[in-house]
Amino acid sequence: MPRILVLSNGHGEDVSGCILARRLISIGNKVEALPIVGLGEAYKKEKINIIGKTRKFNTGGLGYNSLKGRIYDLFNGQIYYFLKKIWIVFLIRKKYDYFLVVGDIVPIFFAWLSRKKYFTYLVAYSSHYEGKLNLPWPCKYFLKSPNSIRIYTRDLLTSIDLSNQLKKEVLFFG
Repeated sequence: MPRILVLSNGHGEDVSGCILARRLISIGNKVEALPIVGLGEAYKKEKINIIGKTRKFNTGGLGYNSLKGRIYDLFNGQIYYFLKKIWIVFLIRKKYDYFLVVGDIVPIFFAWLSRKKYFTYLVAYSSHYEGKLNLPWPCKYFLKSPNSIRIYTRDLLTSIDLSNQLKKEVLFFG
């Protein structure tokens, strides 16, 4: 029975992570979650164990706010909280067989840094917005890693686009 840690970037990503976690549990996997931003309400509602303490920041997370909002969050401990989450992932990584990343570059970075095998559901990105998806540079590097086992997208266009960009199979299941 594989042990899987779901790393999600909060809010909508937690909802998607929770749906995937429930399915993984139903087929016999041991699943826990580590929501990076927010309180992990979706996991709590489904009684999926959350690793570490959660915290909600007024502005919603890294990079989603104005300069004033970023400064406000910095003074309220967002960087310390973020570094603490990275440290927790690093400390507990050996407890899991795989990581399931749901979201964007933040949880992908966590998984890559841990040097664990990981699956990625790129729920936060779509080629429909730009025609050709422009992932942040390090994100492409992390997804090309040998530890990145599988990548899934939320639409067919994105899976085709990223398969071409990454020179690696990217899947969409509908």
